[in-house]
Amino acid sequence: MADHVLSVATLKEKFSFLHRDIVKVQALGAYSWIYSGEKKCCCCKHLNAIMKQLKPSGYLYRAHRSYIVNVDKIYQCTKNGKGYLLIMTDGSRVPVSKRESAGFMKFYNRRKKIVAEMDTLKKNQIENKISSMISTPPRKFKIFYMIPMKSSRLLNRWCRLLNGACSVWPLALRLPN
Repeated sequence: MADHVLSVATLKEKFSFLHRDIVKVQALGAYSWIYSGEKKCCCCKHLNAIMKQLKPSGYLYRAHRSYIVNVDKIYQCTKNGKGYLLIMTDGSRVPVSKRESAGFMKFYNRRKKIVAEMDTLKKNQIENKISSMISTPPRKFKIFYMIPMKSSRLLNRWCRLLNGACSVWPLALRLPN
């Protein structure tokens, strides 16, 4: 999946956020605060305009009329009387509106299932690679020595005793007369 980027401009500077790094976006009237790890910025965009830019990503969800959250950055999800309360990885609390709670939980559970499947797939790939490394027979090592021919025959006999785990290849050097 390609890394999508949200670019916003403030009066002083321009910010770019990777969608996967955004923890939450909070609306305060006509302004929006974007929180991403240690970075945060305030921009003059409505939450609807930001949501249109964030649409292609599969892990950002509008959980409340004032919040967009990254489902992968949720630390804990608890049910309260009005809906759900999310505790994000940065420690902040985000309410899920009662109207959005059913849709949010469906999205959240589906995303958790996808992430769990990806983790098991990666784990299986690693285990398969390790098992294939263990099950393959050891390679024969070729040892190159500069030795006289008579000695190399003795070393070849020694290698045959080791069930062919290594073989000796003598190098013939011609020395100038």
